[in-house]
Amino acid sequence: MKKKVICIMAVLVVLISMIVTYIVLDNMNVSNDIIKYELQTSEYFRDIPDNNKYFIDSIDELNNFYSIYSDVLDIDKNYLENNSIFIQVELASSGSITMELSSVTFENNTVNFVVNEDYPEIGTNDMAFWYLVAIIPNDKLSALKFDEWKRPSEVMR
Repeated sequence: MKKKVICIMAVLVVLISMIVTYIVLDNMNVSNDIIKYELQTSEYFRDIPDNNKYFIDSIDELNNFYSIYSDVLDIDKNYLENNSIFIQVELASSGSITMELSSVTFENNTVNFVVNEDYPEIGTNDMAFWYLVAIIPNDKLSALKFDEWKRPSEVMR
């Protein structure tokens, strides 16, 4: 009898933990169908706009982004058929600093990048420029606000 009760309790604990995990992940809106990556370059830009978060939903906007920075990302334009591209640019004071776009969330009805930065104890005396990129299906973006994210054409004005 004790074994039955222990087994039932164990099953209940597992089920409850699975439900709680599902609810937490659903509330964070973490998605596995988002393509995300980062690229470190040694690029230098004389006049960087104050904005560092870009929202791209057309080929024209992608070309505008490339005219502000560069086309080093070489993003496949076919992604724009069913997706939007979010790019965060960051200037690092050392090429030894690494950045990783660990996840993309939709908390507070907006697109949020979770970026892990690693600062070595001893760094190099050069600068690095980072592109943090997420390609997000358009159906995940309905009812979201993009206040922090600007289209490149808005920044170019």
